[in-house]
Amino acid sequence: MNSVPNSKRPPCNPSKDFEEEEEIVACFSPKDIPNFHTGKLNSFLYGMNRNKAHQDHIPVVICRIFAWNLQGDPLVQRRALHFKWSGGLYGDSAAGHIRFIPDIDFEFIQSEAWRELAEEMGVDLLFGRLYDFHVEQTHLGSVRGVYTFVALVGDKLNLNFGEVDPDSGFVTPSRLLQMIEKDPFVPTCGFYWKKLFEEDTFTTLFREHNEILVRKPSSSSSEIKKNQPVGAIIGRFQPFHKGHLQFILHLLQQVSILKIGVGSSQYHSTLDNPFTFAERRDMISQSLLDNGVIPDMFHIFAIPDLHNADLWTREVIKIVGNFDIFYSNSQWTRQLFQKVGKQLGNIQKYDFMRYNGTKIRELLMQQQEIKDLVPSAVLRIILKIPLSERLLLKEPK
Repeated sequence: MNSVPNSKRPPCNPSKDFEEEEEIVACFSPKDIPNFHTGKLNSFLYGMNRNKAHQDHIPVVICRIFAWNLQGDPLVQRRALHFKWSGGLYGDSAAGHIRFIPDIDFEFIQSEAWRELAEEMGVDLLFGRLYDFHVEQTHLGSVRGVYTFVALVGDKLNLNFGEVDPDSGFVTPSRLLQMIEKDPFVPTCGFYWKKLFEEDTFTTLFREHNEILVRKPSSSSSEIKKNQPVGAIIGRFQPFHKGHLQFILHLLQQVSILKIGVGSSQYHSTLDNPFTFAERRDMISQSLLDNGVIPDMFHIFAIPDLHNADLWTREVIKIVGNFDIFYSNSQWTRQLFQKVGKQLGNIQKYDFMRYNGTKIRELLMQQQEIKDLVPSAVLRIILKIPLSERLLLKEPK
């Protein structure tokens, strides 16, 4: 295998076991599996000592990365021999547990994946994204949530022999297929490599990487407007606030038509989702009309939660119809649409600490003033709603 030679193969890192004993990893309850597909991870993930989680068969969150160099050679890791369960097995390019932090989100999980790739294989990341999320059963009978990423990397490796065997490195696609059949290989990883080959994922990644390299930053507004694309954006808008308004008014300068999806459209009358779809639709449309936006420039759609990310993405496209550019500040949502070939618009920042739906709902619950945080049209709508009765209702089980 095309790994970086090293004159000495050190024994396992003696501090590694101690680090794993102290490591706090992200855990979840099986009943919360559908919530992974919403991207709202900090609402249900919690931290636990790694060894205790395994001893008690608590579901944990891990990441796997499957990578290629720019010549299309897969990067295959062989685990160091000292590992109890996976020592000596070939598998993915890198993998590891997701550490827990209080504000855990998809962006952090993705950074954990790239950290594992760098720490284990010592390779430079050129481009990468989410491939899928799934839940699988372990050899001990418990379950774990797995974020699978695909990536393009540089050719130079600096293997961490506390983690991986020196027989790790780049191989040809044909050699990898032989290894899956004849060598000691993690079955799940073998399945994924074959699937990635069948889908020609390397070619897709290579194209996406090149598109980013050749895309000029200056083309984000003037050139986009000239070509008259259709844009799309999705949010819960609980409620629609001035940050949302600022975001959408900016997008309307770049597209001919903006398709606005109102997410979690089936939920209402709860603490997290107090407003109905019809109320949120009116908040958005009246706010835009008050700001001089022509009605033909935007369309509003109800987007229900399906608790299945890939199915939801396809359903969104089915509901709103064709569009050219997808806009979102959520890395989770952005990568779902990147997977299906949609161009991503630039991230648009507003004062999130000030214009925050959770904060506004808390102020409403406390009957505090919100007129400086929401458009006047939204305030008019809210004042007509018996909101105190709604916010006293319990969340549905």
